[in-house]
Amino acid sequence: MDILLSRIIRYLNGVITDDRKYRTALFMVEHYQELRCKTLEEIVKESEYTEEDIMTFIGYLGYHDYEDFRERLMMDQDLRSSQMQLRLLHTDIDGMISSLHISGSKEDFLNLVDHLAEIIYENGRIILAGGYSPLSVTVDFQTDMISMGKQAVEYHQFDKNFKFKDTDVVFFLTATGRALSHASKSLKEKGLCESHIVLMTQNIKYKNYDSICADDVVHVLGTFDGIEFNYQIMRLFDLIRIRYYTKYFI
Repeated sequence: MDILLSRIIRYLNGVITDDRKYRTALFMVEHYQELRCKTLEEIVKESEYTEEDIMTFIGYLGYHDYEDFRERLMMDQDLRSSQMQLRLLHTDIDGMISSLHISGSKEDFLNLVDHLAEIIYENGRIILAGGYSPLSVTVDFQTDMISMGKQAVEYHQFDKNFKFKDTDVVFFLTATGRALSHASKSLKEKGLCESHIVLMTQNIKYKNYDSICADDVVHVLGTFDGIEFNYQIMRLFDLIRIRYYTKYFI
């Protein structure tokens, strides 16, 4: 069974409507580390959400009492901390890199991964954008990064209130580049170019597409193979969270 945070992330990644439930879920992700110390009354007082808003969302998750929800959240936070220690320490990084199709040396590639981990450490939110299919493999990455204190959410075009910040790290995932071409106008209007952009793609020509210049590009080798692209992306995010955990968290 998924921990609560992963279930909240799956909801947020698949949501299609900007409503109070969506906003409440975003609030819980943004304040995830604080929830274990907050009563329902404190959350209502310190936020723009009503008791009904919060209870509606935790009811959606299967809880009808806030204290039961908070107790489960605390248990899951402790569980995930133990899981991360077991999974992310003493990992065979060399073997993981060997399973990827990379250009250049393993050393250069690991330097790129470490650079991306450093960019995340030095900035605020992590925003995931791009094609829906590759974004479906990011849940474990999001779960661990949020558990380590970094907000990591998916960008939704329907969210009219969303604005990119100059402290955001935006991972834009697109195998062919079509997702970037389809969304470039709205992305620029919402301030994408103010953020640090990491483009992950098989189509390197989109590096400087429509004045959206990526600060970093991860060229996933292959010829527009969606299955292979998804596998490579999942591995890349695994490496980033492992290196972030070992260099900046423990």
